[in-house]
Amino acid sequence: AVPLYHACEALERLATVEPEYPIWRLRLAKALGALASNHRALGGLRSARSDHDRAVETLAELVASSGDDLELRRAFAVALAERGDAAAADGDLTTASADHTRAIAEFEHLLAVEPDHPQTRANLVAVLANDGERLAAGGDLDAAKAVVARALALADVGESPQAVAARCEILTQASDLAMRRGEPELARTHVERAAADGRALLARRDDATAREVL
Repeated sequence: AVPLYHACEALERLATVEPEYPIWRLRLAKALGALASNHRALGGLRSARSDHDRAVETLAELVASSGDDLELRRAFAVALAERGDAAAADGDLTTASADHTRAIAEFEHLLAVEPDHPQTRANLVAVLANDGERLAAGGDLDAAKAVVARALALADVGESPQAVAARCEILTQASDLAMRRGEPELARTHVERAAADGRALLARRDDATAREVL
């Protein structure tokens, strides 16, 4: 965490000396997000929350002064999602709800502007899935089901291992929710879909291996 701390100090000085260059504040916000993750891993929850707050505040100011800069709005949405995830992990479901809701709105806007942007779609799917977990933890299973269904609808339909793994994770989440809601048939459907995705991935790997041998 020490090198990141010094990087944040340097970037903060640059942002102060050269305020006409927003890139310094953007880099500062991203460094603060990384520093928050380090602090959290080391047990420094209070420092992590402070880092997340500073990252969100820095990006909120940039977004307010930049018009509709998509890169800045994407960074802002990521910072909100990260702070929301951290709050949920700490049991602060009120902050998590507010941040997840704002992040989802930002990502939905970005996806409407750039519907084929894969990173925006992946970011939105991730925050929807995390918000579903937060809603389920708070006992709102109906809302959780709707949010996770949206995540599943947006999930990458590709055949790459990463896409399959992401889909299977959301399908598992959806299955767990269905069981909690007393919908065993729906839960089974989700599990069978995840299993089919996994089998298809293994079959493609076997085919590729066979072609290499031949």
